[in-house]
Amino acid sequence: MNRELIQLSELVLGANHYLKTGDDFDGTTHDHIRSVTFEFAPQSRSGADRQIVSGVSAWMKVLGERKTQKVYLFTQPSKEDVEIVSSPNGAQKWGFVTVDETQSAMWVRNWVFDEESEQWDVTYTEFPAPSGKVFSLDNNKYYMRVSFLKETLLEIGKLAAELGLDDWAEHFSNGYKILNGEGVQPYINLPFKSLLKVEDCAAIIDALSWAWVFLGEGWWTDVPAAVAREKDRTEQYETLTYALYQNCLYSLMYCVNI
Repeated sequence: MNRELIQLSELVLGANHYLKTGDDFDGTTHDHIRSVTFEFAPQSRSGADRQIVSGVSAWMKVLGERKTQKVYLFTQPSKEDVEIVSSPNGAQKWGFVTVDETQSAMWVRNWVFDEESEQWDVTYTEFPAPSGKVFSLDNNKYYMRVSFLKETLLEIGKLAAELGLDDWAEHFSNGYKILNGEGVQPYINLPFKSLLKVEDCAAIIDALSWAWVFLGEGWWTDVPAAVAREKDRTEQYETLTYALYQNCLYSLMYCVNI
């Protein structure tokens, strides 16, 4: 899974845990990240009171002081994302939303690579919603996407086999088997899994470790796309690939926001 999506999930789960329990959480410990900075929107028109904090712990403290009630992972998939999502800041509509009694705010990410340290500096910037508008999310509708994800993994695995891409067929099959309760190990252990509130979501996240194939060169959107063109299966390939992308994101949203 993309580093950006992993960090977004960690921040949302960690922040909600902090707001509920007061227990600290530091999501900046990954070796590839040098710094994480949070830029709060100014409360005054002059902007003089704009608050910028460094580090996840400091950000969560400010959320607590502001009486933030909930933090939500937010993604809005588009077909264009599939080709660019592996690039830093590629998917524009990924972020998280903070909510209090009277206001919501969207937080937008920006990842910048530092050549000298070979690490990333990450900044999240707050953009308040229009006054009086409070974000709400019906998470139940995203639960349906888990079953859609399972169906999509089965179908795209069949397509991979028909294209002669046996390794990819097995790859998708492993994700399907996890959702089917067959005890396959995850492709990687995603670090935020321990923060999940619902036990069943651990299996969904493990399945996503196989299902998320949008990592650029050498992955599903690379050579397999060319093979599909050669065999006149582009339409089916693009339809299933986008369905997989959507259902991965929505299944992740369900687990992180529950």
